[in-house]
Amino acid sequence: MNQIFHQIGEHKFKITKILQCTHRERLFCILDTDKPWVLDIRYKELNERIKLNPIIGGTNGGFVLSSETVPYTNYSIRLDEKECMHHYDQIMRKKKYLAEEGEKINLEIEARINHKLDIRKKN
Repeated sequence: MNQIFHQIGEHKFKITKILQCTHRERLFCILDTDKPWVLDIRYKELNERIKLNPIIGGTNGGFVLSSETVPYTNYSIRLDEKECMHHYDQIMRKKKYLAEEGEKINLEIEARINHKLDIRKKN
């Protein structure tokens, strides 16, 4: 199957790796007032996070560093309403197209398997 991508600014997303895509209007626009909408994309790529946990109590106190790996990365891209809706619609259209193509491929494979089984039964 062909790989389909979607470009938003410097971000290039492989459509099959987009787990979730939503859009919303920002509540507070202190910065980037010309971009009052946000396109939130949850993307399937490993992301390592480092946590700094304080140690409370004892005589010395201190901090403990720990890391965790999550299987996705969240992107929040600020856009104006027209751009946000355009990118959201394009991503959803591409995801729908890939889902339909995947279903066609699955049906074709199933038909071939059934055809081979029918031939074997006849022999």
